[in-house]
Amino acid sequence: MAVHLSAGSVHRILNNRESVDKPVLQILGYKLISGSVNKRYRLLLSDGLSCIQFVMLATHLNDLIDKGELERNSVIRLDRYLCNEIQPRKYDIVMKKKECFFIQYKNVFHSDVWITILQLTVLARGSVVGGRIGNPVLTSEVGQAHSSDAVLAAEDSSVQQNVPTHQTVIEAGVSSRSNVCTSTPVKKISDHAIIHPISSLTPYQNRWTICARVITKTSIKTWNYPTSEGKLFSMNLLDGSGEIRAMAFNDCCDTFYQMIEPNKVYYISNGSLRTANKQFTSVKNDYEMVLTGDTTVILCKDRSNGIPTLLFNFVPLNQLEYVEKDSVIDVIGICKDAGELQVGISQKSNKEYKKRDIVLFDQSVTEMTATLWGLEAENFHIGNNPVIALKGVKVSHFKGLSLSALFSSSLYVNPDIKEAHILKSWYDHESINIQTSPISRRPNGELVPGQATWKTFAQADAEMLERGDGENYYTTKATVVITRKTNCIYIACPRQGCQKKVIDLNNGLYQCEKCECQYHSYKWRLLLQCCLADFTESKWVTCFHEVATSILNSSAEDMGRLKEMNEDRFSAVIDKVNFKTFIFTLMTKMELYNGENRLKTIVISAVPLDYLEYGKKLLADIFTKCNVYSK
Repeated sequence: MAVHLSAGSVHRILNNRESVDKPVLQILGYKLISGSVNKRYRLLLSDGLSCIQFVMLATHLNDLIDKGELERNSVIRLDRYLCNEIQPRKYDIVMKKKECFFIQYKNVFHSDVWITILQLTVLARGSVVGGRIGNPVLTSEVGQAHSSDAVLAAEDSSVQQNVPTHQTVIEAGVSSRSNVCTSTPVKKISDHAIIHPISSLTPYQNRWTICARVITKTSIKTWNYPTSEGKLFSMNLLDGSGEIRAMAFNDCCDTFYQMIEPNKVYYISNGSLRTANKQFTSVKNDYEMVLTGDTTVILCKDRSNGIPTLLFNFVPLNQLEYVEKDSVIDVIGICKDAGELQVGISQKSNKEYKKRDIVLFDQSVTEMTATLWGLEAENFHIGNNPVIALKGVKVSHFKGLSLSALFSSSLYVNPDIKEAHILKSWYDHESINIQTSPISRRPNGELVPGQATWKTFAQADAEMLERGDGENYYTTKATVVITRKTNCIYIACPRQGCQKKVIDLNNGLYQCEKCECQYHSYKWRLLLQCCLADFTESKWVTCFHEVATSILNSSAEDMGRLKEMNEDRFSAVIDKVNFKTFIFTLMTKMELYNGENRLKTIVISAVPLDYLEYGKKLLADIFTKCNVYSK
């Protein structure tokens, strides 16, 4: 197989310190580095003329070797790699106890340059290439040359155990200069600072400086758990190459919070980088930054005009049904309505919360409800149907498809961006003719959370048993067979937002253990257990308050009065539901109960069967299958 290597690229990287874009090299051998904190592999790479042995594979690429995808003689392309330059004198001090080995090692290898491969592409497997390409030599710093055969022969276990890892050098206090080799160049601002693009930052770098704009900044959040307590704030940083989320905890939170202002540009140096948690941010970056005691933040005045002010990745509202649950995204829409401010007590933290639901729609004339929390909920006013851009909101499937703001989310009213101007112009011209519809309230319930596709009970259960975890949303036609009357209604806390059952103290007062308060009244809530059946099998499901109300076609207050005054009529209302057919949207998940896994099914919505609409669906299914078979 004819494969062309990037001849001369090794020499350019080592001696000229050039950033060679995606060099094609061959793996002549590899060894597991013993004694390192994490499992690391060292490679011997060749460009056909020269070879280098001080190459390490990033730990997230170890599987390529473990699974046999990277073999001896394989040809690879280095899509992204990191060059670390070690200062020789300080390195001599670190290796003083192994001086004999180091002198021998220094005569053979470029001891002051390390390469870490971050991303690669396998162009040809070693079994296909069949052997070494060219006759590469390993050139030393003093001009001596050694054949790659001699290098491979010298790699015995005693030498391998003494090879210093990149982590060992850092822990020993050796200063280093790091540079990620990508197509994006770095820019010097002085003899001691190098401006790195945000897109080039990785946890493998030691020292770096970015010049970025603070596009969002959260308030300070505190926590107090039995095991820990503290505070933090987060911000999103943006430059011309990309975006990254940054956080500061405890003392650093106090140090940087007042110093950093939104929409200003700063030089930020020497933060800690780690893998980003995608559940809490919509920022398109694999890493996130943590400000530490070594971090420096300096206001930038000389290049702020060249840095963007906002960056969004909007998802159209009619596409949200195809977005994975708990994804964090950006949306934009006209604010159609805003609900009243709601105050409640959190079940997890037992603290008071404030929230407000707003309704958005866009050019797809699809409505979507978004929940705001805290000060944003308290201070929000709808005004004259403004354009609302939400950055970093979570897709929720709780009781239907909706959006929920996070601690790190940002809200912009009539932002000065192209998408907002286009949306506002469309609304001003078409507002009279616009008729919007909620994505979660289609006639037969088909398009509620996620892709709630039509399935039978047997199909849904088989899928969940095969997957073993997660949640499965689906729609089906089923009939109510049995409805449990026991514990189907209970007296709950009258406080808004609290649904906890209260205890009758038999003195005219009712106590809520969650709120730790006593009340003179209560409210009724429904919790219905039903057995449903389709043509494949039957299953028990749980219907919470809103769904139970729609199935019984009676309010909880009416059912409560009947239970207290006329038990027979109460039973009759429940019995009347039996053998009625509905279009159900259901959520099935695996849960652990008494040490055993079992499937639990919750009803998301129940709509009485519309025979005309259901008949149209069956005809559409028949035509679709006929077209498939005819092909």
